[in-house]
Amino acid sequence: MMVDQAAFLALWASRIPLLNGLGSTILAAAVSLLLGVVIGGIAAIGSAFGHRLLRLAIGVYVYLLRGLPLLVTILFAYFGVGTLWPALPAFWLTILVMALFAGAQMTEVFRGGIQAIPPAQLEAAKAIGLPFSSRMLTIVVPLTLRRAIPSITNIAIEIVKSSTLISVLGASDLFLAGQQVAARTLFIPETYLFLWGAYLLVCLVVALLGRWLEYRFAYIVF
Repeated sequence: MMVDQAAFLALWASRIPLLNGLGSTILAAAVSLLLGVVIGGIAAIGSAFGHRLLRLAIGVYVYLLRGLPLLVTILFAYFGVGTLWPALPAFWLTILVMALFAGAQMTEVFRGGIQAIPPAQLEAAKAIGLPFSSRMLTIVVPLTLRRAIPSITNIAIEIVKSSTLISVLGASDLFLAGQQVAARTLFIPETYLFLWGAYLLVCLVVALLGRWLEYRFAYIVF
């Protein structure tokens, strides 16, 4: 009991760096996911409606980002590209790589959603004179997003877990803050148990939000 109480007091005393690390993790995951949705949406539209060369370029991007381990891509971006263009700090560089990775995942999800739209809907919109941009905004985007919510939720959870890779480059996040607390207090099992619970809680919130969005948009008719 004394050990448990001492571990709790040590973690409580370290709450500020742990909370700061949690905030950095949530920020990294949220920015990566939002950028990934934008990248994936644009790439999916290009893949579904673009020129053959554009579809080929998007296919290469998706294959490379999905086919390589995310850690390898981050290290390549930092130690390879980063040496030629050292403008971004490690934290934001990792977010950019995670966004590109999420975008590759989203591209395939959105492409499948676009292909699931009945062609008659797009032909009807074209027949009444809607331009391409209006067809995308009023038909393709709403219908695709509604179908893609479960997959987006899964990708969001994966991004939260992948955010631990930020610590590989020495940038501050929850995992690195926990490692530092464990090394300083020597309450190693207790600290990692806290990290386990914190990541599980964040992923649970993401899953519940995804379920709510899925239910919320299930009865909207476009």
